[in-house]
Amino acid sequence: MAVAMVLVCAVAACSGDGDSSGAAGATETAAAPGTSGTVPGAEPADPNATDGQDAGGRPTGAPSDGGTPPGSGGASEGDGSEVIPDPQETAPRLDELYEDPPAAAPLAQVPADGSASGALVDGFPVDVIDLVPDAEVTSSAVSAEGSRVQISLEATAPVSPEEVLGHYRSRFVAGGFAEAAVPSVAGTTAAAFSRSGDALVVSSRTDGDETLFSVTGVLVAQG
Repeated sequence: MAVAMVLVCAVAACSGDGDSSGAAGATETAAAPGTSGTVPGAEPADPNATDGQDAGGRPTGAPSDGGTPPGSGGASEGDGSEVIPDPQETAPRLDELYEDPPAAAPLAQVPADGSASGALVDGFPVDVIDLVPDAEVTSSAVSAEGSRVQISLEATAPVSPEEVLGHYRSRFVAGGFAEAAVPSVAGTTAAAFSRSGDALVVSSRTDGDETLFSVTGVLVAQG
């Protein structure tokens, strides 16, 4: 009986030693499923790459898609400095030229009757009705009846109809005229101005690359 038990223990001990050594061998030689010792997603090192370059031969930090580095504004000189575009030049507005517009003075005296083509007639009341800058006179006339003087002026100017009206509005309102709307045909800008016995109408419309305008009405002479 004692001999049988010794044999059983010896067999069990041999079996345990064999299982342990087999498991250890399997542990040492088996690799984890799906791994090869390389970090997933890493590019293999380029043996030709130099300092300051990545594995693809590009400078370190350079955009991979050829895009513009942030903050460059999309345009640069050869030295990498940003190019600032020149501002667009625009023509000055007439109302900007007249920050303190001269006031239309009262008609001082009755002028002699007359008319002119291509120029201002002698005695035309420029202290009341001046010319828009760079305007060319088509015709002008004055005709008196007592102290009442009929005035007419036609001219062209290289500005918009609105700027022509703005020019005379600034001058007349500064001189005490009140403005009122008047009916006008399509494509024409017009306004009426009155002061005591004075009454003027300014009308303007586009004529090709220029503006054709007129100033007509009655002025009452003060002397």
